[in-house]
Amino acid sequence: MKVFVARQPILDRDHKIIAYELLYRKDSLYNEYDHTNGDQATADVIINTFFNIGPCDVFENRKCFVNFTENLLKLGIASYFPSDQIVIEILENVEPTDDVIEIIKELKRKGYTIVLDDVIYNQPFITSRFFPYIDIVKVDFQSTTEEIRNKIIRECKQWDIKILAEKIETLDEYKIAFNEGFHYFQGYYFSKPKILSSYDIPENFQSCHLILSELKNPNPNVSKMAKIIETDVSLSYKLLKMVNSPLYGTSHKIKSIQQAIMLLGFNEMEKWIFVLTIRDLKHQSNIHQDLMQMSLIRAKFCELYASKFGNEQNKSSYFITGLFSLIDTLLHRKMDDILKELPLEEDIKDALLNGKNEYSIPLNIIKHMERADWDKISCDLENPYKWEEELSSIYVEAIQWTNQYFQTVS
Repeated sequence: MKVFVARQPILDRDHKIIAYELLYRKDSLYNEYDHTNGDQATADVIINTFFNIGPCDVFENRKCFVNFTENLLKLGIASYFPSDQIVIEILENVEPTDDVIEIIKELKRKGYTIVLDDVIYNQPFITSRFFPYIDIVKVDFQSTTEEIRNKIIRECKQWDIKILAEKIETLDEYKIAFNEGFHYFQGYYFSKPKILSSYDIPENFQSCHLILSELKNPNPNVSKMAKIIETDVSLSYKLLKMVNSPLYGTSHKIKSIQQAIMLLGFNEMEKWIFVLTIRDLKHQSNIHQDLMQMSLIRAKFCELYASKFGNEQNKSSYFITGLFSLIDTLLHRKMDDILKELPLEEDIKDALLNGKNEYSIPLNIIKHMERADWDKISCDLENPYKWEEELSSIYVEAIQWTNQYFQTVS
């Protein structure tokens, strides 16, 4: 499934890009917002930015403005991200209730930059309730008169708030905004939102729900959560991306999903799984289901092979090898580029890149079995005829196990 994020630059008075606003886009054909539910739109932007495309590619070491609904503010999603990367943009329909003000005060205390969106000042008392905690006010240049903008500018000066003119579409509008004293500028005159794209693997909603339920226990069962994640290619991939993210600064090479959970920690696990559950996960194509099913069959086959032929202690590593063997096809990217982003141990990476080692043996065998290339199996085993019955048996078991899993979650 192809996914998109649009970014639009925000410039200062010297024409330097100081940040990007991240915008939800359903697809690349129409460079405009399609009025998707605000919670879903923000969740999609966050997931596509931090998982599927990568924050370095999206905002290039600058801060990013992200819209937050009242619901997302109350759920605490904003604090999941570093204050030096994300700017919290409070949407214009958020009411300054006591609860909302307390949340904003706490975010401000933690060092976040707070932006108030689309201020038109038709309700000055309500708007000004936010002002003691706001760093930047955005003013829609197309929806405000010069008189209203001057009122907003005077009020912001009293609170030492910077002002941003958005929807600047012509040179004349830019000159007017500049002369009126705006600090920052955004709009089509400078740049239309640039759409960045990547591919996402839809995760199973039930898997997310089961993990969240387990994390609510006083003593979460790591082994149980690992088994849930191992049966979901998307969750496994995103977990490893998290562990390898600069946000967490780990340098470990991963041999198992259980190890990755322990490195990340329960608190961070709960945050990210929760963000995933916010999205609408109904749009999963049959092609993706088939590929994920093949991935799971391969993973189980490799695991059973390890147990059968004396590598029980490393069966989790064998499982991961099979699980990620189709990740390049799922993401429409080169395997080498994907593996650079994942903290897998080198032998697993080598096997996925068609190298020859202990992990590549069962992976190559099942690939040959899928294509009915029985003669090629002899290249991977010293005595293939001796193990022919066992190989067929574990292949059937892997298929049955995978079918049973998909029946359970469907």
